[in-house]
Amino acid sequence: MVVCASPDRGSLSDLKRAAVGAAWELAPGATTAEDALAQLEDHHAQVLVVQGPLPGLVAEARKRHPAVRVIVVGRTDGEEDPDVIVDSLEAVRDAIPDRPPLRAPPAERGRGPSGG
Repeated sequence: MVVCASPDRGSLSDLKRAAVGAAWELAPGATTAEDALAQLEDHHAQVLVVQGPLPGLVAEARKRHPAVRVIVVGRTDGEEDPDVIVDSLEAVRDAIPDRPPLRAPPAERGRGPSGG
């Protein structure tokens, strides 16, 4: 399941069109951080795709759902911790894996197979 989040209905609609794929389902989508977080929980989503400013969403999604793959479209403010940053809507679909991998908890990110 993929949750798309963007601050207004028009850009959310564009983002959902860019994210649709045969290998996964889309949640209804959200225009607020609170709605996106609720959809991550309610739909047991594996992927969150964010476009535009939704302050605190990525950090809170990481806190509540550390295994979720986070894809951000466009620039980030440096406080976000996405798995992937894509430059355009056209790149969104390719950034969503057919089966999202489990994400390591924050303390284990960046460690190689040897644990260091």
